[in-house]
Amino acid sequence: MPAYKALLLLSVLLFAGAATAGDIYKWVDEYGQTHFSDTPTGVTPEAWELPRKVNPSAGSVIANPHFNLQTIRVPFSSDGSNMIVDGRVNGVAARFIVDTGASFVVIPPSVAEKAGIKTKDAPRVTLKTVGGDISAPMVKLDSIKVGDADQSGVSAAVHQLGTSSGLGLLGMSFLDRYNMTVDRQGETLVLEKR
Repeated sequence: MPAYKALLLLSVLLFAGAATAGDIYKWVDEYGQTHFSDTPTGVTPEAWELPRKVNPSAGSVIANPHFNLQTIRVPFSSDGSNMIVDGRVNGVAARFIVDTGASFVVIPPSVAEKAGIKTKDAPRVTLKTVGGDISAPMVKLDSIKVGDADQSGVSAAVHQLGTSSGLGLLGMSFLDRYNMTVDRQGETLVLEKR
């Protein structure tokens, strides 16, 4: 056998061996179905502790301590077409309309006051609303928590939304850190850290 054919055959065998040694992940979803994938996406929170790495050559299942899909499920209630979630601003209870069209989180003045947020010397930002442009103080939140999604240093405007009863907006200054899926049937937001 010529040397170049032997080299070609060896290359093919090495490549085929490398392809079968890749990581294959196995998990069980909330319906008890087993899934296998070389790219573990879409794992439900119920399966967080179930992901395993399969060693194809040994045929055994071993734990994969590096597999951690940070998915958070946040229940919401519907008010017409609005999704409303419960949260906390600096530890103070707050309710938010989920608004992917809003650039910033907006909190009502009553929540800002209870949370100890000072707006007197805060820089101002122009917000575009249905009623026209308005100027509102812009602050950085020590913490904002929605479900188990907890962030600090989030930019927020302080403004009363119409005549609503203390609702704020959960805008992109919070949401842009996640890939968001809406489960309308289960009334749940699924947030996956980017």
